[in-house]
Amino acid sequence: SWLILDSHDTPRFHVLTGDQRRTKVGVGLQMSLPGVPMVWMGDEIGLGGTSCGEDSRRPMPWNRENEWDHDLFAWYAQCIALRRVSDALAVGSLRWVHVGSDVVVYLRESADERILCAASRAVHAPVQIDAVDLDCERMGTLIGSDAAVVDGRVVLPADGPAFHMWRLSGGSAHFTQGSTQQNASTEVGRG
Repeated sequence: SWLILDSHDTPRFHVLTGDQRRTKVGVGLQMSLPGVPMVWMGDEIGLGGTSCGEDSRRPMPWNRENEWDHDLFAWYAQCIALRRVSDALAVGSLRWVHVGSDVVVYLRESADERILCAASRAVHAPVQIDAVDLDCERMGTLIGSDAAVVDGRVVLPADGPAFHMWRLSGGSAHFTQGSTQQNASTEVGRG
C-alpha cells in the first residue's frame, strides 16, 4: 500500500499541519511504516498549496532554491536515506510497543535489523519499556534524541511533536546505551 501524505488533489500536508515539527512527525511515520512512501513533488522543500486542485499543482521552483525550506529538505533526505539502507524499515514486520493518546512506539524488525520508532503529537508522560522486552544490548540513536536507561528500563524522550528512531542491537543479557547520533549518521551514509 502507498504511504502518501498529500497529492495533487489535496492541500499540502505541511500547510495543513501549520507546524514544521508536526510535518516532520508525519514524514517520519511515512518513511518508517510498512508500505511504499510516495512524496508529492515539492513536499520535500515546503512548496505551497493551500487548497485542492490547481493550488497544489504549483510548478517546482528548481532555479529558486532561496524559496526552499532547507531544514525540511534535510529531514526528508535523512529519513529517505535511512529507509534506503534499512531492511527493517523497507520490508520488516511491525510490532506495536506502546500506544498512548499522544505517542505511539513501534518496532520494525527484519532478520538482520531492529528499529524502534516513537512518534508524538504533543509533550507526553515518559514512555518506559523494560530493556529485556526490547531484547537488545545497545540502542543507537538514528533520528531525534537519545533514550535514557534507568534501572533496566528504557525511558524514551517525552517531547512533542517529535519523531525519534533508534537501532537496537545485541541480545537481552546486558543492556547499555550504544552509538551516538553522529555515529549512526555516519553509518547511514554507507548506502
